[in-house]
Order: sequence, then C-alpha cells, then structure tokens
Amino acid sequence: PPQSLALILTLTLTPTLTLTLTLTLTLLQVGVHFGVLRLLGRAFKLPLKELLLASNAAVGGPQTAASMAVAKGWEPLVLPAILTGILGYSCATLVALGVGNAVLRPLAAAAALA
Repeated sequence: PPQSLALILTLTLTPTLTLTLTLTLTLLQVGVHFGVLRLLGRAFKLPLKELLLASNAAVGGPQTAASMAVAKGWEPLVLPAILTGILGYSCATLVALGVGNAVLRPLAAAAALA
C-alpha cells in the first residue's frame, strides 16, 4: 500500500549508510551499462570509439561526449555525439515524467489521507 511506501521513504539513514548505498548502486548501474554496451557492440560489430562516445553521451550528456570526441581527435564524431546526448535527454525526460507521475500520485494521495 502507498502508506508503507511513504513510511519507507521517511526512514532516516546514517550518512555512512547513505554514502555506501549510493556508491554501490552507482557502481552497479555503470557496470551493467558498460557490460550491456560491450555485448551489444560485439553483437553488432560496432567500433569501440563509437561505443565509448555513445556511453559518454548516455551518462554525461552531449557536452561531455563532444568534449571527449574533440580531446581524442575524433572530430567527425562530434556532431553525432552531441545529437546522441540530446536524444538521450529527450527520451529520459519522457521516461522520468511517466515514472514521476506513476510514483508521485500515490504518494500525494497517501499524504492527503494522513
């Protein structure tokens, strides 16, 4: 029920536990991201530099992907890196709106009942 979710979200965590959980989840997310990227790259026989730029665009956005392309001397890949990052922002915004709506509505309803 929404009440139990609200209770879980209001539990206080120690700073050390919060840091540990954050680092663990971040490492897990980046590790899974890189593993899937490498597997798909091998399956579709994509060059490593394009995979690395796509990964950078997904994690850091268009600015860092373009900077990486310039720093590595991959000038022909600057524009695709920027466009990939912008496409990622667009898709992530739509997903975040849907998830936020699905999660926040029940929480708001539970808070209104309390």
